[in-house]
Amino acid sequence: MTQNKKDFRTWLLKTDPGGCYLFSKSKLLKDFNYIKSNLENNIILAYSYKTNFYKELCKALNEVGCLSEVVSPSEVECTIGYGINPKDIIYNGPNKDLTSIKYVLENYGLVNADSPSDLDLIEKVVETFPDDLYRVGLRLDLGLTEKTRFGFNINSNYFNEAISRIKNNKKIRFDCIHIHYPSRNLNSLEARLKNLFDLIDSLEDKPENIDLGGSYSSLLSEALSEQLNIPRDNLLNSLRMINKFSKQITSIGIKKIFLEPGTAIASNSFSLCGKVCSINNRENYTIVNLNVSKMNIGNLDNNLNYPFKVYKSEKELNKAKQKDYLICGNTCIEKDIFYSGNYSSILLGDYIVFEGVGSYSFSFDNFFINKPLKVINLPCEIYF
Repeated sequence: MTQNKKDFRTWLLKTDPGGCYLFSKSKLLKDFNYIKSNLENNIILAYSYKTNFYKELCKALNEVGCLSEVVSPSEVECTIGYGINPKDIIYNGPNKDLTSIKYVLENYGLVNADSPSDLDLIEKVVETFPDDLYRVGLRLDLGLTEKTRFGFNINSNYFNEAISRIKNNKKIRFDCIHIHYPSRNLNSLEARLKNLFDLIDSLEDKPENIDLGGSYSSLLSEALSEQLNIPRDNLLNSLRMINKFSKQITSIGIKKIFLEPGTAIASNSFSLCGKVCSINNRENYTIVNLNVSKMNIGNLDNNLNYPFKVYKSEKELNKAKQKDYLICGNTCIEKDIFYSGNYSSILLGDYIVFEGVGSYSFSFDNFFINKPLKVINLPCEIYF
């Protein structure tokens, strides 16, 4: 049953959670299923833990068959605590250690080497294993105009040497070639896919699979789409481009494509909930202070006005006139401002909920002035 705004207000005022994150499993799975339903069957989704490593979020995705993409020994430990089958782990990143590599490889997860020294560690671990084939891949720098500091540059001797080392190791299966670039621009995606296809086509020793990494926009609200200058159909167009690439790459022997969306899956599943704790009236505007901070959505320096809704603590008898507000956070930092603009009425005790904050918010939460925020799992029938 889908609830309306009134139902959520009733739940919110009854629960009175104070400042917190709100996690909606329903929204998470809705966006996950949207992405999955728009992809070819040979494209496998892996969720990027760095985006938001909240336990219930990661477990919910694992339950519907999503793999776990991690980039550090700490994130590998998270998967153990969450009960994730290590066979379902893709281990990327430049900062691995022997223990975490051993755990993933001996349980037939995939480890993508980021550098020659990374490959040294992998080979050292594999030496201690019984005879079998263990899943190893290489992250690449394709030498594009869009730069990356990660991976084996394909124009270097290290790249050819790495393929040779993998080919000649009887305990390693050349499982994957992995790329990841930060841009969510469709022109960037098109360029990296073209260059990757040309490279794979030229290789005598091809991997079994391809990992295209992440950096895909979420299903954006109209307000965020306009501010970020990202079209609302950007995600769908990205998926269509990847489907086209999938048909090309499978024609030359590649079995599967891994896709590692983080933001695209997690963004809309989290909201930031703040309560109005003080009001400071000025001559031409009103300052509203919440018991949460803009730091709780990751970055004080971004100038985004996040979409929000006000849930009134008491019903107002008369419709209030529009006035200028600054909606501010609870730190002593001047630029801790969520919103500057007009609104009808905000009163002490009201709740303000900012939507679409699941990407790099919970992961960046900290102890500055206040403790990290709690997360409340919304009942599945409650929508905000």
